[in-house]
Amino acid sequence: MKKVIYFDIDRTLVDSVMIRELTRNGMCRELNLNRETINKIIDEYVSTLDNKNDFNREEMLKHISLKTGVRYDLLKNAHDKPKYYVDALFDDVIPTLTKLKNDGCSLGIFSEGFTDYQMDKLKLSGIYKFFDEDKIIIVRKKLREDVVEKLGEAIVIDDWVEVIDYLKSFPKIKTIWLDRVNEVKLTDLLNEIK
Repeated sequence: MKKVIYFDIDRTLVDSVMIRELTRNGMCRELNLNRETINKIIDEYVSTLDNKNDFNREEMLKHISLKTGVRYDLLKNAHDKPKYYVDALFDDVIPTLTKLKNDGCSLGIFSEGFTDYQMDKLKLSGIYKFFDEDKIIIVRKKLREDVVEKLGEAIVIDDWVEVIDYLKSFPKIKTIWLDRVNEVKLTDLLNEIK
């Protein structure tokens, strides 16, 4: 039986802080926008959200368009450059995914957020090809029993201690905490995965 390994996306595979910086800088450079102004507009949008999982790239870009007069399609094109997402991948991601795939593991995604943007992060960064389509679980709230049951018997790698703690009560799930704050690398965890 193939070993099944699920990964979170943000702060596990991609550095979401770096994505934010690269995409904002790119939009400002390409569309001649002021970075301080863009930061204020985005902060205004974020202040309307109940929690971080309510962040929606399309709604943010529409808000920027409304406030700046720049067309949405131009903003989206400037925001979604593959280079930004490739550059935001943690440097251990490609070697780890390659090794696990070559070892015959089945790789999946277990992530929160809006599906379109989370999928775009995988596709724009070039790592979508590593994951089995039937093992991509992206929901608004993943810490629910009905969602976790879909994982079956699997290993879950996540950067949030809260996720790891929640999953420990499911006997079929083995958890691995990826402490990116203290610069732990996926490659350091390969022995735990095996």
